[in-house]
Amino acid sequence: SLLATVYKAHGSDYCQIDANTGLRAANCPNAYKNDGAALFSYPNTQFASTLFFHDHTLGVTLQNVYMGLVGFYVLGGDGPNDTTHDWPSDCGTCGSSSSVPGGLPGGDYEIPLAIQDKLFNADGSLLVGPEGIGNVKVVNGKSWPYLNVEPRKYRFRVVDANATSYIKLILPGTLKFTQILPKPVTVSKLVVAPGERADLIVDFSGYKSCSGTGCNITLVDDGADDTNARQVMQFRVKLPLQAADTSVVPTSLPHRADLPTENRTRQVSLFDDKLGTCDTGCVTASPHNWAFPVTEIVNSGDTEIWEIYDFVDSHPIHLHEVDFQVLGRSKFATPNVVIPPSPGETGFKDTVMATGGQITRIKVRFQDSDGNQRQGLFAWHCHIIPHEDDEMMRPMCVVTSGQATANAENFCTPQ
Repeated sequence: SLLATVYKAHGSDYCQIDANTGLRAANCPNAYKNDGAALFSYPNTQFASTLFFHDHTLGVTLQNVYMGLVGFYVLGGDGPNDTTHDWPSDCGTCGSSSSVPGGLPGGDYEIPLAIQDKLFNADGSLLVGPEGIGNVKVVNGKSWPYLNVEPRKYRFRVVDANATSYIKLILPGTLKFTQILPKPVTVSKLVVAPGERADLIVDFSGYKSCSGTGCNITLVDDGADDTNARQVMQFRVKLPLQAADTSVVPTSLPHRADLPTENRTRQVSLFDDKLGTCDTGCVTASPHNWAFPVTEIVNSGDTEIWEIYDFVDSHPIHLHEVDFQVLGRSKFATPNVVIPPSPGETGFKDTVMATGGQITRIKVRFQDSDGNQRQGLFAWHCHIIPHEDDEMMRPMCVVTSGQATANAENFCTPQ
């Protein structure tokens, strides 16, 4: 029989639906809960960014995503010279249009890379394990692919589309990644968690005079345990340079202003396959499953600091339909000693790595990027999909400012 599916544009800040009854908790208010289909509409008025879509059906997300319901949803600017709506801080951005002199690589030199690992049966069919971990790297649906490139700069939009696995990308020799951010940074290794995206520049111009297999550059996942799974894909510098490379990576790019002073600080907690609440300092903490009454009730338009106490190992945490800034982390033993965000965490994000034994602090404003204040029932969850299916996910209710919890009870109850 067919499995149900619920479409989710990860990173979108607004969604409309053609039905007015049903499962508001799914992703989009008033999502359709009966047999049939529903039309999800996205106005796409937010800042340009690298989004992606995937299934989000409670309990069977792993199967649906593993079987292929995942892909890119890229929002570009209004044109190659549009910087007003082309914000590199939004999850890795800038418009997906043709290259222009002095701009970032575009057109044929801008490539999306959705990276996953898969298991296959002897007949080539997919084998879905309980954690969704595989020993074959798949990029854009192809096992261990290669890409012929010119000796010039390319832009790669990367999403870790895995169910469980973090990817730690490295290139051979002196090749490095330049990550597109408000102030671009150059790194030799890049860690991306499930649900995270990275916007990268790689310069192959040093391979102009290569020959034979010396022109083959293997992208490696340095975090994979399996030897085969370490090999992601290969870049082959075998195409002649079509024209002089006039693309440029500037020292800074347009970016959004920092969020305003917070209205409150909220403590939440992570356990094995559960999310929860805790008091100030998280002296006492309570894990909850999905159906437990809503505990995160926030005022529309408010700015909050969330302190995420992680009592287990690392988890990528995603908040639906908002973005946030990473403030830093602290160890439990030294909560006042702040570990700054990593260079790749500057700007705005919608998914953050919460580190085990630490407090991860983010600042989030509960309104869309146009400043519209919207009320509704949303979700926040771990983006390791088997954990998500095991209900490491909680509803999050955004109410009219000042609305009493008692009055919000029915509004904030998943249906």
